[in-house]
Amino acid sequence: MNKKTILGLLTGAAIVAATTGSYAAWDKLDVTHSSTISIAKPVTVTTALTDSYANLTSNEDTRTLGTDVPVYSVDMPINVEAGSHDVDLKVEASVSGIDGASASAELYDAAGNTKIESLEKIPNGSYTVRTTITMPTNAPDNVESVNVTTTASLSASTTE
Repeated sequence: MNKKTILGLLTGAAIVAATTGSYAAWDKLDVTHSSTISIAKPVTVTTALTDSYANLTSNEDTRTLGTDVPVYSVDMPINVEAGSHDVDLKVEASVSGIDGASASAELYDAAGNTKIESLEKIPNGSYTVRTTITMPTNAPDNVESVNVTTTASLSASTTE
């Protein structure tokens, strides 16, 4: 190859490199955006009670001897935090340790005075789950304690 050909090739390569590597000043070739995302709090139902219920009560002082079946109650304070979600609340109770005993659970206001009739679309706030334990009429005299389990569960509301 002669010098003229080599010089022509180098000149052509320089022109191609210069034109393909440059853009007009008004061309926008990339974009970056920074945002802050607020992380939602989880939907929760919580209680401050530990495994031992400190507020166990009975009807021992008010029952009539020989006629009333012993009834006990346990109040469990709960707090519902569902944000803007519509949630239903389910309360359940069970008792073990004696055959024939039964348990039921109902929801009350935080003070435990007013029963909440509907557990659908429950608003955020504080409540009391009252568990009532009814002993069997033939309960043996040597029963000193029973185990009570109270559960409050949230689920997505299915009501319109």
